[in-house]
Amino acid sequence: EEPLFTVLRVPSRGGAPVLCLHNLSQRRVTASIPPDVARLSGTGGWTALEGGSPAMDLRKPLKLAAYEVAWMRPWSAVDATGRGTQA
Repeated sequence: EEPLFTVLRVPSRGGAPVLCLHNLSQRRVTASIPPDVARLSGTGGWTALEGGSPAMDLRKPLKLAAYEVAWMRPWSAVDATGRGTQA
């Protein structure tokens, strides 16, 4: 079992969900996201909450470096300017 702390925030009144993964160990780990969570984006594509990194397909395992924290939102919640939308 991987040493991960995971939080999924789903707003009660619209807006996009936010997923946070935190690797609690000093080694690189691989996280498998449950299919129902990955599909919250519609296509499985998620992006970094800050910085607008390219979409990541959470239907595939995600590698996290030692102590890495990843905050993500569905790719569909990002508009052309890279800002979040109320998807």
